[in-house]
Amino acid sequence: MTAPTFDAINVIRDGAIAIVELDNPPLNVITLEVGHELKAACSHFAADPALRVVVFRSAHRGIFTGGADITMMARVVAEPGLLDRFRDVLDVFDHVAALPMPTICQLEGIALGGGFELALACDFRIASDDLAQLGLPEVRLGLLPGGGGTQRLPRLVGAGVATEMIMKGMRYDAATALQKGLVHEVVPAEDIVATVEQRAASLAAQAPRALRHVKSLIRASFEQPGQPGLELERELFQDLLTTRDVAEGVTALSENRRATFTGT
Repeated sequence: MTAPTFDAINVIRDGAIAIVELDNPPLNVITLEVGHELKAACSHFAADPALRVVVFRSAHRGIFTGGADITMMARVVAEPGLLDRFRDVLDVFDHVAALPMPTICQLEGIALGGGFELALACDFRIASDDLAQLGLPEVRLGLLPGGGGTQRLPRLVGAGVATEMIMKGMRYDAATALQKGLVHEVVPAEDIVATVEQRAASLAAQAPRALRHVKSLIRASFEQPGQPGLELERELFQDLLTTRDVAEGVTALSENRRATFTGT
C-alpha cells in the first residue's frame, strides 16, 4: 500500500509499524497544513490491515510541539474566511483516536496545547525526562482546548486534575506528569527513541485483532457504558475464539515458546 507524500510531517514505515514525525521547525507548531496531513495519514493507516502500531513523535530531538500556530489563530480572527478551513482540522485528533491499532506518543521538551491533545488521543504516552512543559494553556489566551482536551483529559485523570490543569493553564514537567497519570512512563532523554521503538515492537508482536478489539472496547466503556459495552465485549471475545492467532497462542503456551501472531 503506497503511502501519500507530505511536506510538514514525515511517515516512516518499519514493517508493521508506522512512525509519524512532526517536521515543522523550530517548534513543530500545528498549522492548517500539519492538521490536514495528519488527517490524511490517519485515513491511510486506518485502511491498511498490515499495520499494527503507529508512533507519533518529532523529527527533531528535544522538542515535541509548541502547539497550534498562534499566528494562524490571529489570522482567523482577522480573516473570517479562514474560519471554515480552521474548522476542517479541529477534528484532526479524533482521527488519531479513531485509529484501530495501538498508538504511542513520544513526548520531549515541550508538548503544549494541540501537542498535548495529540498525545491524549494516543493510547500510550512515553516521555523523556527532559519534558519541561506539558499542558493545555489555551485559557491564558482567552480560548479553550479545541482538539478534544476538555473531553479526553478528564477521562484520563479525572475531573479534579483536569479542571485545575485546564482552568489554570497549568504546565507540568515529566516527573509531575507521571505522578498525575498524564504519561505512562518517563525515561532518560538519551533512551527515549530506543524505548519507544521497543514498546512499539512489543505491541506489534501481539495478536493485532485482539488489540484492535481491546481498543474498541475501551472506547465503548465511555461511549456505551453498562450492558451495551458488556454485550459488545462478549461478542468480540467470541469473534477472537475463531482466529488462528488464538490457536497459536494456546499452542505456544503449551510448548513454552513465544507465540507468532499473523493477524488471522
